[in-house]
Amino acid sequence: MDSLDNQIAYTDYQWFFPKFNYYFYDQDAQISKKVYQVKDEELYRLYRMQYYFMQPKDKVKARNLAYKYGMEKQDVAALMVNFTNTMYYEPLYAPLFVVDDTVLIFDHYSNQILKIDEFGEKIDSIGISYHENREEKWKKLLLKDDGLDEIYSINIKEGHLSLDRINTYNGIIENNYKLKYRYVENIHIKDGYAYYIYRPYESMQKKYLYRELITEN
Repeated sequence: MDSLDNQIAYTDYQWFFPKFNYYFYDQDAQISKKVYQVKDEELYRLYRMQYYFMQPKDKVKARNLAYKYGMEKQDVAALMVNFTNTMYYEPLYAPLFVVDDTVLIFDHYSNQILKIDEFGEKIDSIGISYHENREEKWKKLLLKDDGLDEIYSINIKEGHLSLDRINTYNGIIENNYKLKYRYVENIHIKDGYAYYIYRPYESMQKKYLYRELITEN
């Protein structure tokens, strides 16, 4: 995911499982350490409940598969009934970024930003609520401006993307910038500019790469 000093941050994330862990790998000591677990508690309960709705013969099959693959029977059952492809399941999104000398984990399920130092120890946590915005639809996407070490939450309303800069000291949105064009694609942020692919809506014009300065409100 990223690196800090001699530590490499990585994850065991799998889209079909409603929890995952972040780890640090120390390149000098060649040792891995779990630093944080992300879990959607409500979704995880529903996920594991699928086992108890199964027929007895299917429960036996789930237990046998769990034993064979070293998994828990409840997790096997959820996969067997294809729960992850139902309307009740949504993959987790809790990205990790390195800003200055601190690792930030944006845990949208406990509504906080975790701050972790280079040794994998928790420094602090701050509350967040930008992902619960009811005026715009959150695209379940955060982007980092690598040039300025700023983090943006991406929302959409009526086809327009808005870039909400997150203050990582208090969790509050400190600037909301709406892109000029609608239905842009492949947005990236660098040195205070938004880069994206755009073609006028319902136009035959070729797609072009655009650059737009993110100004202060």
